[in-house]
Amino acid sequence: MAMLALVLALAGCKDGLHCPGREPLDLAANYRWLISEQRYVEPLNAWTRNEPLEVFLLKAYREGGLDALQTRYRLACTARTVTPPCESCFTCRRTIAKSVDDGDIGPNFHCQIGEMLIEADVGPGWTISAKTYWRRPPVGSYIPYGPTVERPAAPRQ
Repeated sequence: MAMLALVLALAGCKDGLHCPGREPLDLAANYRWLISEQRYVEPLNAWTRNEPLEVFLLKAYREGGLDALQTRYRLACTARTVTPPCESCFTCRRTIAKSVDDGDIGPNFHCQIGEMLIEADVGPGWTISAKTYWRRPPVGSYIPYGPTVERPAAPRQ
């Protein structure tokens, strides 16, 4: 029985590599990996609209309102000033350590490469638009182990 469990566990891992313990927000903010081209569809180190993340956050928002976004996914939300005035308009932000796609193994494998900045505009009403910025080195670049890894520069807004 234990041997069957081991075989099934290894079958789910590509080349035996897998990033365990990813939180739901990390999974929802995932960029799409193009296996044939060995790259992500969405641009790295640039703000980009993240429609799968919008769907994910909207579901939570409709289930539990702003409180769900703050308690479940630890988003920091502040009122957004818009014209005309909107009592249901907020901007929610969070930065997470970002995990790579299991296909993005590069010359050395790290589960978490860089960080992802998440920004979601909530409202008016039951709407959410989300964008992400994945600060990370280019796909396939060498990343040394340990504290010598440099953080990419902050984006200009």
